[in-house]
Amino acid sequence: MKTYLSKLNIIFIICLCLSLSGCGGKKAEAITLYDEEILSYENSEIDNDDEETERITTPTGRSLSVDTDHANIPGVKHDDLEELCDVLDNLENLTYVNLGKDNGIDCLTPEDVLYLTTNYPDIKFDYTFDIFGVEVTLDDEVLDFNHVTMDDNGEKVISLLKVLRNPKSLDMDFTGVDNEVMAQLRQEYPDMDIQWRIWIGDHYSVRTDCERFIASEPTVEVLTGDELSDLKYCTKIRFLDIGHNEITDISFLNYMPDLEVAIICINSWEDLSPISNCTKLNYLEINDTNCKDLSPLEGCTSLEHLNICNLGDVTGWDSIKNLTNLERLWIGGLTNISSDELAELKESLPNTEINTTTFNSDLGDWRWTVYPERVPRYEQLFIEMGYYMSPSNQSYYYEDPKYYPEGYDGERVKWPEW
Repeated sequence: MKTYLSKLNIIFIICLCLSLSGCGGKKAEAITLYDEEILSYENSEIDNDDEETERITTPTGRSLSVDTDHANIPGVKHDDLEELCDVLDNLENLTYVNLGKDNGIDCLTPEDVLYLTTNYPDIKFDYTFDIFGVEVTLDDEVLDFNHVTMDDNGEKVISLLKVLRNPKSLDMDFTGVDNEVMAQLRQEYPDMDIQWRIWIGDHYSVRTDCERFIASEPTVEVLTGDELSDLKYCTKIRFLDIGHNEITDISFLNYMPDLEVAIICINSWEDLSPISNCTKLNYLEINDTNCKDLSPLEGCTSLEHLNICNLGDVTGWDSIKNLTNLERLWIGGLTNISSDELAELKESLPNTEINTTTFNSDLGDWRWTVYPERVPRYEQLFIEMGYYMSPSNQSYYYEDPKYYPEGYDGERVKWPEW
């Protein structure tokens, strides 16, 4: 302690002399040196007057009292991990360690910090990682890697998530990580909001947290079941329009529990069973498809508007009888129903408007009274689906405002000339 006080007195005298000599900038420099010297002593954990207190040296050269309960040890490298553990084993009162931040040179990895937190559960560790230029602390809950290109297919992020204390959301839009890797992360962290970007065909792209997807313009691109399979990652979709395509498989509907509007008409699919998971459906168009069994609709009791025109011979009429919230049921003239089945339907659904005459699934007051006058429900749908948007309401990647990073002022993709 005498040595400590002597050094402080010497530094103080030097500062006083420089001040009296009017050295200007030198004065500030001397005071800075004085402050740094004090901090150096404080950080060396000189916290008592007992010169005989046992001390231990960290891998970075810092001297710590073996009685200390907290320590600042920045600059520890990956190769220092074993030596650091030896130090921690001798600090029985330790409850907190600040390891500083990633300096990019043989720094600690997420696996290193996970090893420390696992093997020393009574010690709280702090450390700041650098993940492709994004700083992340162990306490960060919101992780934003939007438009951060990753060349490891997400391996660093996967390791990072294992050591963070309470991650709540992860944005991986435009990182280049595979859909399968992202889906596995979502499965491993079901309580986290994990989002990324998917591509559908050549022209369509959305984030997986989108609530609306529209791809119903065959003059641009005709979609089949294969291109749409990745829609299963968009679990928050509420409004879907994929009519006027050649889709043969709608199994992605299994993953859309919040779906309210589904326009999946004028397509080639046959199996309606995935719709049974969409219990919030209010509006459904399955007209002009190869569907032959209506029984999967039995659990869609929230349906108010159902169009099953132009299906030919179908089974499963009993399932329709359970849809007591139906306001409109469009059967049309080309979906075959016997007079007995129709009578039973009318008896089961006394408050439902049932149309069995129209040969145009859009007309007969389904969407329009007299074109272009829209019926009230279609007027509402016009807003929900964003049909009013310009220059297009489709989910083209060049129409997505989130396609570019925030603050981007460079050249943008132009609207194609078809």
